[in-house]
Amino acid sequence: MPPPSISFRLVPNVRQGSGRAVGMLGGHQDLCANTLINLKEKDAKYMRYSMDRWSSGIDGPNARCHPFPGTDYFVFKQVAEGHRFYGYLYHPLPKTNPRFLLCVLTTYAQKREDKTDPADLGRVKQWMNAPASKAAISVVYADKEPEKKG
Repeated sequence: MPPPSISFRLVPNVRQGSGRAVGMLGGHQDLCANTLINLKEKDAKYMRYSMDRWSSGIDGPNARCHPFPGTDYFVFKQVAEGHRFYGYLYHPLPKTNPRFLLCVLTTYAQKREDKTDPADLGRVKQWMNAPASKAAISVVYADKEPEKKG
């Protein structure tokens, strides 16, 4: 079970759309936030562009990012350099903005093969189901309806 000191933040220098955003969990050695933040600039620029496109509503191409059919899992990738950032899709605002979709990055893998290692998706699932993850996201995305004025 992940420790309660998990944090969440939006990926720096990525435009966040009105209907989508990309963030990452941090605070545990298994999480990918430090790897993503410390990519070489050329690789970071490629990943930011892919994330910008997705947050603005553009799905794909699959060479850059894609969901896993029948699941909430998602990956941003740079095949030439072998970077894969796995995460999950989440609706953090079901009461106030139910259409808003957040991609929460959790897991990094370095590989060039097409086939995803099931262990990587298993780690994503652990973080996706962890109460500490949901609590960390709710600090940034508080789903509180405005108080009604009487």
